[in-house]
This record gives sequence, structure tokens and C-alpha cells, in this order.
Amino acid sequence: MKTLMLAAAIAAVVSAGAATDVKVEFWRDDVVRILKIPECGKSPEKSYVVTAKPEKVAVAKSEKDGAATYSSAKLRVTVDAEGRVAFAAADGTPLLAEEGTTFTPRAKGDPDENSFSVRQAWLLDGDEPVYGLGIVQEDSISRRGITKKVLQDNIEDYSPVLQSIKGWGVFIDSASIAEYKELNGVMSYTSEVGDASDYYFMYGGTSDGVVRQIRWLSGEVPMLPKWSLGYYVSRERYTSWAQLAEIVDEHRKRGIPMDCIVQDWQYWGGNENWNALDFIADGFKDNPEAGVKAVHDRNAKLMISFWPDFGPNAKPNKDFRDRGWYFKDFVTWPRDEGVIVYDAFNPAARDLYWKYVRRLVDCGIDAWWMDSTEPDHWPHTKESFDAPTFLGSYRRVCNLFPLMTVGGIYDHQRADEPDGRRRVSIMTRSCFTGLQRTGANTWSGDVDSKWEVLRKQIPAGLGFGLTGNPNFNTDIGGFHPWHFSGYPGGILKCPEFIELNVRWMQYALFNPIFRSHGTGAPREIWQFGEKGTPAYDAMVEAVKLRYRFMPYLYSTARWVTKDGGTMMRPLFAEYRADPGTWEVSDQFLFGTELMVAPVVRYRAGQRRVYLPAGTKWTSFFDGRVFEGGRWIAEDVSLDTIPLYAKAGAIVPMGPVMQYVDEVKNPVVEIRVFPGADGSFTLYDDAGDGYQYEKGEFSEIPLKWDDAKKTLTIGARRGAYPGMPETRRFRAVLPDGTAMSADYAGAEVSVRF
Repeated sequence: MKTLMLAAAIAAVVSAGAATDVKVEFWRDDVVRILKIPECGKSPEKSYVVTAKPEKVAVAKSEKDGAATYSSAKLRVTVDAEGRVAFAAADGTPLLAEEGTTFTPRAKGDPDENSFSVRQAWLLDGDEPVYGLGIVQEDSISRRGITKKVLQDNIEDYSPVLQSIKGWGVFIDSASIAEYKELNGVMSYTSEVGDASDYYFMYGGTSDGVVRQIRWLSGEVPMLPKWSLGYYVSRERYTSWAQLAEIVDEHRKRGIPMDCIVQDWQYWGGNENWNALDFIADGFKDNPEAGVKAVHDRNAKLMISFWPDFGPNAKPNKDFRDRGWYFKDFVTWPRDEGVIVYDAFNPAARDLYWKYVRRLVDCGIDAWWMDSTEPDHWPHTKESFDAPTFLGSYRRVCNLFPLMTVGGIYDHQRADEPDGRRRVSIMTRSCFTGLQRTGANTWSGDVDSKWEVLRKQIPAGLGFGLTGNPNFNTDIGGFHPWHFSGYPGGILKCPEFIELNVRWMQYALFNPIFRSHGTGAPREIWQFGEKGTPAYDAMVEAVKLRYRFMPYLYSTARWVTKDGGTMMRPLFAEYRADPGTWEVSDQFLFGTELMVAPVVRYRAGQRRVYLPAGTKWTSFFDGRVFEGGRWIAEDVSLDTIPLYAKAGAIVPMGPVMQYVDEVKNPVVEIRVFPGADGSFTLYDDAGDGYQYEKGEFSEIPLKWDDAKKTLTIGARRGAYPGMPETRRFRAVLPDGTAMSADYAGAEVSVRF
């Protein structure tokens, strides 16, 4: 046995009768890359996902019965004589083992004829749930027993990251069309095109640990602007600058908080000008700078949509055609002749794309809605997947497209604004591993307005977060309400559709991004009734509650960036020791302190809720206390949101504001839930810009001593321009007992 300081340990073995190099590369003592290169294969030239560099790792090698074992401080990796790899914890506890790897040569004459179809397969324990894979529209959070074609589309977004309840994770570094399949304990991932088998095994010990590892590998999450945590108002679509201003005015008049209004497509006019990245349509072509300013004057931000394709008369179309920087043999949306999709795999094409997007930047628009980032194309013909791109056939790299096009906008905006005066804010319809490093939020696409679809959004968002991408949202109410269209009086008079919107909003207020949207009917709250009607009042209260949570939300957003957290997490992320949490798919943890169980069934009178073992749980709104480790049945009405705080939870809250930071130095209400000691860090900064990366922020540690019934507001750490020097805090217990404290940066204690 010999101990070495290595970045890589390499073994050559024989597999299936052909020489196959199996490379075991320790990137950290808990992250290892497995690279299998078949005869006539080759090592991948570059990963467009992985940004980390291998660290020096102390690795011990031993050999026995033809197998080689490589051991770090946290992992044991064994390669047997047939080239199969098995992983164990440092103490020998088995984690995961390969069934095997198969390389099938591509057919002669194929654009990828010198490559392979690559099947990688692993053996799972009988009762071992696995999770992740991205935004998957299934009823369960577990990825056992399903088969999925891994190809980005409108409502499913794939990221080849999987993790187990055992605390291990796997990232398959392939952007090819693939098939994920789990059947009878065999989990396989078959890429249609590859030169080698290339994956990373991570042992984080916990779900959160695996998430931190994939972010270490592929990029950390930058902070979004504070306003992006507010309410987005959207529909398909507004038709003029004047209408945008009117909608903001109506929210202000009614006292319904909102921070951003969204302009969907066709501000460019007809399909011949599709995505011209210019204001051509009537209602928009006159003085767009003034139109944006009118929104800003009403203390709101503006997000605008654009696409990766261009109509035949759009100026970018000719530019990209002349250079050959577009996909041939593509039929994309709209299905009109002459529409092209730009080759986002080409860095020069991404430069040109940004040149045209700059027109929108110069108008003062605040945020980007990058639609159809799959990109949408139909039909899925052999010719379209064989189409050449800058990086090879489209079949080989297609799943990477969202990272290329969204990453291009993020990188260019940051480079063009070196003063870092504002944070990049992007919403995208599709995603891939690594996109978290742009901060982009991904929505679940044009989903139907159905109860079963609402229920699926919970495991979809949780599965997405488990791949390392934390920023998720959905169209509140669902995009397509077509099956309600036959209701007498129209969609907006249908009681079921109205109730669906209420329940969807009550779920979405606990999403990282909170946004209404849909076609077939406008989606502003007053469209569903007036003040005093149950639906209107319930939705307005949900929006107001979102703003009350703003101190908690923004501090949690910092936890996501600084400590690798995720705002929406499955119950097992903290309560893995309780098997009852492993497959709960309709509840989730909201940050570190709270758990929400949205009502997701029509005319529900009760909601069954699982309370994880290991802590007591307090009903957030009425203070009832429950023991964990059991199911309860909660009576619910239309305005009920089942929300629970764990014992020791500390939840800072603010007042209702019409937009983020309307009140410059509000009283912060600190909700404390006794039953255990607790801690929380209250974070703040300027709310926009990247100066927080240079240390311009403040942190105030909050600690609850349960035995002494004392809340300690610790000494403030750090500062930023414009920071209030003094604050007023109001500590509140579930029974309503409250005490106030004036704070000037030094430690203050409140004892009940």
C-alpha cells in the first residue's frame, strides 16, 4: 500500500473483451471522477458544465484478487477485473456499485460514426429512493420505476444529477439526448452519443451536502436582486406601454403589492419580425424608453421576453444567416418559413446575440425572460438532430443549449457592466447542470391548468433543487386553461378555475420566484372577483404574506449563495433519519425554519400533513403544537395555508409593503417558536448590485435560548452604504406575547 498526494489515480483494465482505460480521479476526498475510455474512444476535450479544478488528495492504493481499491479520507473506490466500479464510505459502508458500462458504436455514415452510444448502469438497494434529474412532471419525488427521454422540452427540464437517501450523488457529464431508466433495482443512463463514459460520484452524506458538491463542481449561485423576491404580474400578453402602466396603477390603487410586470411576446409585431429584439408593434414602437420609465416611475421593474430564433424579416436573421451561425434542418416556433435558431454553442454567435439584446438593455429594461431555451423545434426528425453545430451534431450537445444561451447573456451583461451596479435577472424555460451559476430562475413551462398538474409542480420543483439549481417557479394557475373554456360566462367565471388559482398562488408564494401568468384569460387578481369575495381576499392575503416574509426570504437567499442552501427542499433534506419523509412529495421545507403543506385538491375540507420526527412542530398561524413523527389531518378553508415552524425556529418578518424596500427601515418582527434552542442570521445589503461580493453587507446573528426563554440579537457584522445604523425589533411568541428592542449594532437580549 502506498499513500500519494494525487489529483488522479489511474487503472487500466479489460472490459467486455476490449481494452478500456478506467480512470479514477479524486477531485476532492469526497468527489471522484470516473472516466472510461473504450478502444477507439477518446477523453472528452472539455466540460462545459464543470468549472472546478481537482485538489490534491491523499489517496491510498491497494490490490487484491485482481481488483484495485483507491481510498481517500472519505471514500473507497474499487475497480474490479472487469472494469466495474464500486463506491463505499471510508468505514467500508457500501454506497453504490456499477452493473457495468456498454459502448455501442454508432452506425457508419452517421454524423457521429466515430463515437458510441454509452450505457452506464448502477445497482440500487431494494428500498433506496433516488431523486433529482431536473424538472420532471411526475406525482412522486422518487425517480425509481420511471423511464424518461432526457431531452429538454417545454415542461420538463433535465439535469443529469441524481442523489440517494444514502447521501451519495452522481453527475453524468453528457449533454447528449439520453434515456434515464430505473427498473428492478438497475438505474441506467444511456447517452445516444459519447466518446467515453464520464461521471462524478459525490458523497455528501446528506441531500444538502450533495447539492453543495455539485455547486462546487459546476458553479455557485449568485444573489438575485431583492426586488426579484417580490410578486411578478404577467399574462399572455399586454399590448402597449400604456396598458403596462395601467396594470401597475391598478395594483397600487388596490393596495396589492407587486414589484415586477412582465411583457410577453409580440411587441415586435407579426411573425415575419419574430423576435426582432426591437419594438415594432403598434402600442410599443413609439419611444420605448419612455414606456420603461413609466413603469419605473410607479416603483416597479420590467421583465421582457425574447427567444433564440428570428423571423425572416428580423434584422438578426440576416446577420446570423450571412455568417452561417444557425441550425439547419430545424423547424421551430413559429412554424413559418425562414425562421432560424442561432447556434448558441458558438461563442461568436453568443457575442452577436448579445449585440441585439443590448437594444433592450439600453431602453432600461430590468430583467430577461428567455423563452424557448430548449430550443423548441418540431418535428423531432433525424435530420434535425443530425444538424451540425459549433460543437458537433445537435444530438451530441442539445441538452447543453440552455446553459450556452442563458450563460451567454449573463456573462455579457456582467462584462458590459463592470461597475456591478445591478444584478442580472433571468427567467428561462429550460435548464441544465451549471445554470445555477448565472442565478437564472427556471419555470416549469406551459403547464395545463389542472389540479393534477398543480400537484406535480411540487415534486418537479423539489427534484430540480436537488440537482443544484435552486431558483424555480411556475405559472400561477397554469398556462393553459382550455378545458375550462366551455363554462357558461367564460373561464373567469368558473368556480373550479378560480379556486385552482387561489390554491396555486398559496403554493407559489413559497417558491423562490412568485409569478402569475397564463393564456386564455387575464390573470390579475381582480379578474377573479372583487374585494370582499373569498377568492380575491385569499389571493391578496397570499401576496401580502409574501412581502411580510421578505426579511426571511432575503436572508434565506443569502444562505443559498453563501452556504449552498436551497429555498425549497424535500423533508428528508433535514429529517433523513425518519423514513416517513423519504417519499413525501406534496410538502416541503421553506428555508431552514418552516414547512409548508399546500392545499392542492379541489374543494378540500381537510389536508393530511406529515410532521417529521426529531422535533415538535408549531402551526404558524395559530400556535398549536404537535409532536413529530406522525400524520395529522388539518381542517382547511379557502384562505387556509398549512404552515409549520420547527421547534427553535426564528423567522424575521416585516410589514406589508407595496414593493420591496418601500419602507426604508421597517420594524422587524422576530417570530420565535420555543421548544428547542435555535439560531438564524438576518442578512441585508443594498438589495442590488454585486458589491456584496466585495464584503458590502451586514449580518445580525439571532439566537434563542429555550431554557432561559431569551432571544439574543447579536453584534452586527459588516456594513454597506445606506445601511440603517439603528433598528427596531419586536420579538413575538406564538401566544402573541411580544417585547420590543432598540438596536444600534451591539448585542441586545430580550427575555420572556
